[in-house]
Amino acid sequence: MSSTNPNERRAVQVQTPAGSVSGNLAVAPSLRTLDDLNFISKAFVLLHEAESSATGWNLPEGPMAINKSTILFVVEDRPIERGPARTLVQQATDRVTLRVGDYLLEGSVTFPAGGTALTSLDAAAHPFVALTDTRIQGPGGEQRASFVAVNRRHVTAATAASMGEVADDLDAAAG
Repeated sequence: MSSTNPNERRAVQVQTPAGSVSGNLAVAPSLRTLDDLNFISKAFVLLHEAESSATGWNLPEGPMAINKSTILFVVEDRPIERGPARTLVQQATDRVTLRVGDYLLEGSVTFPAGGTALTSLDAAAHPFVALTDTRIQGPGGEQRASFVAVNRRHVTAATAASMGEVADDLDAAAG
């Protein structure tokens, strides 16, 4: 009897405070990587064909389960397919810069219209927030990625491009 696995494998890089792990994340084709990471009932992310550069892990090759609470961010560098909007809520996008551990991430975040990028980071319903068109600077240099899922618990500081414009406008009106 043969079993079929309906999941597709997506190449990802998981960044933890100890280092990174590259592998393939099995995700149902109907789900986004972000949806899989935000499943509250799953405490671990399972990577297939995992390779670790994490200091001191010394784990054998093969599938690896990583506790989601230790993940700083997950990089998935594949084209983002933008289909028809899946929500009736109007949305806005802004560029943000996040300090996450030893990393600085700059990317676009989408949030409900009428809100701000910074207040959207406080939405506790989901542990991970999506950044698109992202630049990552860290100990290993700089890289770019089309999609990064950031663990909100590890964001120590954030700025938003539009908030600087608002402050500039207020300064100009006052001056």
